[in-house]
Amino acid sequence: MISSINQKIDLNPTNPGRGVHFSEKTEKTCKQKFISGVLSCLKFVKNTSLKLTPCLKNRFQQTESLKKNEQKAYDLIRKVMLVKVEQNDVDGIFRTPLSHTVQKGIVKKDVTYGYVKNLISKGKHNPAHILPQLLLKDLRCDKQKICVEDMLRMVKPANKEVRLREFMLTRMTFKNIKEQEKFERSMSIISEIYQQLKNKSCEGATPYSIAQSIAPLIFDPLLINNNKHIDKLSNANEFSKISVKACCNILDGWHEKNKEAEHPKLKEVDVYLSSNTLQTDNKFITSQSTSEKQRSNTILIENESLNKEENIPAGFMLAKINKPISARTGYADCLIFSLVQHAWQDFNADSDTNCLRVKQYRKGLLDDGYLNKPDGFGPDGFMHSNSAAAKSLINKINADLTKSHKKPLRVIFHEFSPAGDNQAYEYMDVYGADTDKGRVVHVHNTGQHFEALVPG
Repeated sequence: MISSINQKIDLNPTNPGRGVHFSEKTEKTCKQKFISGVLSCLKFVKNTSLKLTPCLKNRFQQTESLKKNEQKAYDLIRKVMLVKVEQNDVDGIFRTPLSHTVQKGIVKKDVTYGYVKNLISKGKHNPAHILPQLLLKDLRCDKQKICVEDMLRMVKPANKEVRLREFMLTRMTFKNIKEQEKFERSMSIISEIYQQLKNKSCEGATPYSIAQSIAPLIFDPLLINNNKHIDKLSNANEFSKISVKACCNILDGWHEKNKEAEHPKLKEVDVYLSSNTLQTDNKFITSQSTSEKQRSNTILIENESLNKEENIPAGFMLAKINKPISARTGYADCLIFSLVQHAWQDFNADSDTNCLRVKQYRKGLLDDGYLNKPDGFGPDGFMHSNSAAAKSLINKINADLTKSHKKPLRVIFHEFSPAGDNQAYEYMDVYGADTDKGRVVHVHNTGQHFEALVPG
């Protein structure tokens, strides 16, 4: 027995510490077993890989399929919106606030072809209102936004090396590549809609209203005039005016067809920045479209020219509805209705007397030549609260009140711009009679719609 073992094992007593040594035959057997084990492992890996390959391939195909489906959805949005513009069926485009429930659903849902098709076919909402919200969702970047003043000063018309598109993408911060791709795609579609509106005058929709809606999403209002001593009200007012002009310039140079063209001139806007006085493009409104939820949680920017009692947030008052087209003037008369309701303290939305008064004041503004004037109103009749037309309207109403031995109106306008998904900046302007001579009334602007406010 021992003899048999010694034939296989060399105890090698002359070389202690080297351990036990296998014979040549045993060593060969071990090597064969080792190689056999390695081959078995390789065979297992091969079989596993063959099993996993279809899964990985299927996963890749699913990803590609989702991308194609998403692109198909955005192509449908683009097609429908351009047809809507062509058919002049875009009243309220980019500025008609949707209900909180609908807005919440849009934020949560992935944009798929089936989802978009379902939104269109249901018919509950005009596609011209709901589809732009899907595009705006992709523009809501939570990260760094652009300082509009910085943009306007750095991108000069003479500098042909810098293009607004590239400037935007280098200055904004995105969470990932996918977020940037979505931003670029939606901006391209919005820009194309913008160009179409410029080429075709649509009632109730303007290229400016698009720029007005997207400005708060890409510009940071808190960075305006950050090197100057300026009060908060002026800052908010200036943001709402400059940023929309800046957005118009961006949209002019964003679309794929215009990407290589020389970028738009910024001279007019640049001159505006160097001016010490606040100028206004009075043809349009300063307020951006905001949701009811945002307006219920406002950051009030007090107006120093108002008394403490007059600096009341709109949320502390009740809004009185009006029917902007019920006077049948052919124009949107919400501002005139709001002021007429206050002047004669008749807040009945179906008042025939109010309708007659609204007709009278609209005719007076038309006779004064305010139609299609920069300081008047466009084809839809909508007036900027700070326009010469609106001031003339207030003066006409006050003149009639004075003749009737009633106190003239001191009108405080409440306007809003988004300060995030759940908040809005609220700022106020005042026109009409002086503090000690007029009756103070409040009117709020929810984004191209005015309503009278009364104590709650």
